[in-house]
Amino acid sequence: MQLRTLSDLVFHIRDISSGRSELLSFEGQGRRESLSTADFLRGIHSVTLALDARGVGPGDRVAIFSENRPEWHIADFACQLLGAPTVPINPNLSRKQVGFILRNSASRLVFYSGLEHRDLLLSLASTLTSPPELVAFESDAIVEGSLSITRLMGEGASRLGAVPIERFRGRVGELDPASQIYTISDAGAEQSPADPRAELLTHREMVALIAGLGAKIEASLADLAVSSLPLAGRLQRSFDYLCFYRGAAIHHASGDVSAALQRERPTHLVAAPDLYREIYLAALKNVQSDRLWRQRLFHWAIDVGQRHGDASRAGFVGPLVSFQRGLANALVYRRFRDRFGGRIRHLIADGAALDEETNRFYEAVAMPIRQDTDSEG
Repeated sequence: MQLRTLSDLVFHIRDISSGRSELLSFEGQGRRESLSTADFLRGIHSVTLALDARGVGPGDRVAIFSENRPEWHIADFACQLLGAPTVPINPNLSRKQVGFILRNSASRLVFYSGLEHRDLLLSLASTLTSPPELVAFESDAIVEGSLSITRLMGEGASRLGAVPIERFRGRVGELDPASQIYTISDAGAEQSPADPRAELLTHREMVALIAGLGAKIEASLADLAVSSLPLAGRLQRSFDYLCFYRGAAIHHASGDVSAALQRERPTHLVAAPDLYREIYLAALKNVQSDRLWRQRLFHWAIDVGQRHGDASRAGFVGPLVSFQRGLANALVYRRFRDRFGGRIRHLIADGAALDEETNRFYEAVAMPIRQDTDSEG
């Protein structure tokens, strides 16, 4: 299926991932939860119906202020079906920045997670001309006068049989707004942080971001991606959409991403450069405390990998270097890949600079990191 809009993606998920028992998973507050394709689509359908009944429609801005989790996508897709542009808010932003985004976007609703985000939103109410309606992802974060996404699902569930999701197909066009994204610029240490910069993206532009990533990165029904960068940024959000389009499962990691890699054994990872450097330095530290012969083996293997990379770029790899690289892979590189769960195929970093030392190390161990700047935001 060729995508024209993000709302088309909902129906594509139904087709390509039908019957899947675990399409999305999430770990937070000490527990792991997962959603099947059927439950995910039922959640989207229910929230769409509930928001529709409340009058949410084309042109209404709906903010999502949360860490990565399945409910983020449920809220987003429900809004896409209704033609209501979503306003993703990075969960790590300051009170001032969040307040600016809510005032600038004039968001009608805000989906949020956790007590900390709830309290921040409540503290902003008096500064907003028209405070948005609050919808909590977690039941313990509800306050008087606010809703929960569970309640919205309940409201919509009563109409599932009467109003099929097909009723919402085709309500938006390629040139309709899909999302209002805010970029935070670094004003420098001696300046006050600049206000976030708004950019309204159409469905055509969002689909182009997905297509751009898809041209560089393979993914299929057999794959699992760990989602660790905020979905408020273009790269992680576009990559999650690509996974939905290709049928790959997604695990939303919060907290200890390294532990999630060991547990989930993903094939794809999108992460900040700092995480890749942290894992590299941890491996280096372990080697430095190991036996001398293991230290020498490790450094020999890295040297072989770097020589192989240099030879590849020059256009000719000799048989000796090829043989040595195969041996280094069996003795060293595989052990390092185990830190990522042992199945990793694609490592992607956001647009922030990846230092040369870390980059050359990952290239040497046959795990090159793709840096994406097209989707930065």
